[in-house]
Amino acid sequence: MNEQTGKDKIKVFLTLHFSFFLMSISGICSKTAAQSDSIWSWNFIIFYNISSTIQIFFVYQWQQILKVIPLSVAYVHRAVNLIWGMLWGFLIFDETIRPAMLLGSALVIFGLYVMSGRSS
Repeated sequence: MNEQTGKDKIKVFLTLHFSFFLMSISGICSKTAAQSDSIWSWNFIIFYNISSTIQIFFVYQWQQILKVIPLSVAYVHRAVNLIWGMLWGFLIFDETIRPAMLLGSALVIFGLYVMSGRSS
């Protein structure tokens, strides 16, 4: 990041992670659509379109973020999607969180911390 203040960096990273949060919502919609009886059901059509709309927004937002930070830095942060997926699976789809998944999440968070410090 070239000549940005601390507040600018925080704003960029919050925007980046908000975009990942929205993508995780897209995953919920995709999974909900996939559980529909038919691709012609209202459930499928609504959730599929919500998912697609979120993904289009994400692509736009991703391009805006890459104007400000390097791809290598932004891409490392995509790993947070694994944590969101695990959380939503547990909360919405009644999936089990195993200890190895928690360890993996801790490693992702630690890696983000290390890489964020290096990119400053």
